[in-house]
Amino acid sequence: MHYAIPSVRKGVAMFHGLVAAAALLMGLGAEDAGAGHEVQLAPRAVGPVAPPDLSGPTPEEREAKQRGYFTDTLLTTQDGRPARFYTDVLKGRVVLIHFIFTNCTDACPAMVQKMMAARAELGSEFAKDMRYVSISIDPQRDTPAELRKFAHRMGAVDPEWVFLTGSQENVDLIVKKLGAYTGEVENHSTVMIAGNVKADRWRKLSPTVSPKGIAQHLRSLEKTEILSAQPVPAIPATATRKD
Repeated sequence: MHYAIPSVRKGVAMFHGLVAAAALLMGLGAEDAGAGHEVQLAPRAVGPVAPPDLSGPTPEEREAKQRGYFTDTLLTTQDGRPARFYTDVLKGRVVLIHFIFTNCTDACPAMVQKMMAARAELGSEFAKDMRYVSISIDPQRDTPAELRKFAHRMGAVDPEWVFLTGSQENVDLIVKKLGAYTGEVENHSTVMIAGNVKADRWRKLSPTVSPKGIAQHLRSLEKTEILSAQPVPAIPATATRKD
């Protein structure tokens, strides 16, 4: 299922707001109006009327909004390299994000193994524009060296598999942006977040999804085009969360 992290769907939101307003004038509910009922507003003075601007944001505007939401908060990779979250980690990618801590003995290793199986399912497709992002929610203990040892222990070594840590403040900010903050290491979210950053299309994946299911979601997102300026029906976001 798709959902949009609140960053770059202004044009679509404005369209649905206009439809809802028209529906109220006609005594219709927003749901009815969105279902295709014709809506006629009260007569207005005759004269030239400027067409609505459905051009949508430019790629530069879209990128600026994405960067503004996700931020270029500085984190550190398992190799000790600084990484700006949006520009260095997300930009232009299809990503699968999840949350770990290296002392975890059950859920985290199980999720990593599932992601590795999905990686094998994808084969050479993974190397194109896809990336795995594992964010430590215990950054005080999970130094880059600890993350690197964890990755090697799990066999999760790939140029496009990034493990991230950083200051507690910076990590908390990013985890909150991703809607996964709990404040408790042991009860962290095991939901995975898959997205096509360029197209601003996002999904939350249940931790029970199969490796084949993960691969299918990433393939589908990889083929998603950037949202056009034409109205797109809103799709309710349903997210499964298991702490």
